Amino acid sequence: MIDCQFDPRTPQLYYFLTRRKPGKDFSEQFTLEAIDLQTFAVQPLLVLPDQVETKMSLSPDGIELLLDRVVAKKSEPVAGDLRTDGPSAIALSTLILFKFKNAPASNNYPSPQ
Repeated sequence: MIDCQFDPRTPQLYYFLTRRKPGKDFSEQFTLEAIDLQTFAVQPLLVLPDQVETKMSLSPDGIELLLDRVVAKKSEPVAGDLRTDGPSAIALSTLILFKFKNAPASNNYPSPQ
């Protein structure tokens, strides 16, 4: 398991893990899954095509999950490059936002004008 977040609305745990892909050569598959902590039922949510630095944040109300994926440059960093948590420079960044189906239709906040 790489990272996990608890859903404050339900007994759910969202987590990233890697699993070995089937085959003779060793390679891993990066997966986002949810587990119901009452029934222990596991639900795969997303299989990512490659394993890059990925962070996740669950909103305080548990309605949305944000994934921040960063691909590092293969070349040496230069002055002015944005950096990963490590010493590498960032080549590409992607944000993925999940809004869960069981989210309430309204949060009782006024609509923006």
